[in-house]
Amino acid sequence: MTPQRLYIITRADLNNGLKTAQACHAAIESAQKLDLSKTETPYVIILEARNQLHLNDVFERVNEKTKVVSFKEPDLEDELTAIGFVENSKTSFITRKLKLVK
Repeated sequence: MTPQRLYIITRADLNNGLKTAQACHAAIESAQKLDLSKTETPYVIILEARNQLHLNDVFERVNEKTKVVSFKEPDLEDELTAIGFVENSKTSFITRKLKLVK
C-alpha cells in the first residue's frame, strides 16, 4: 500500500527559521489529530502560501473537502502560520497550485 501524503502548508512571508518551526508544529499536531500513528509513515510534503490571507483561503477550501489541522503561533498573536491535512482526490487540485518551501 502506498503511504498517505501529509501536506503541510506554511507561509512564504515568514523567515526561514520561523517557517521551519511552524511546519514542524503543524506536522506534529496533524499526526496526532489526524491519527496517523496507526498507518504507515506518510510522505510529508511542505508547501507555502503567499501570506496569512492566502493560507486562510487555502485552509477554508481544504476544510470543505477533508479534515484539516490549523496551527496558530502564540508568539505572533495567534496568527495562522501553518495547516496540515492528508491529501485526497478532492484536495489535489488545491495543492498543485502551491510551491514547495525553499
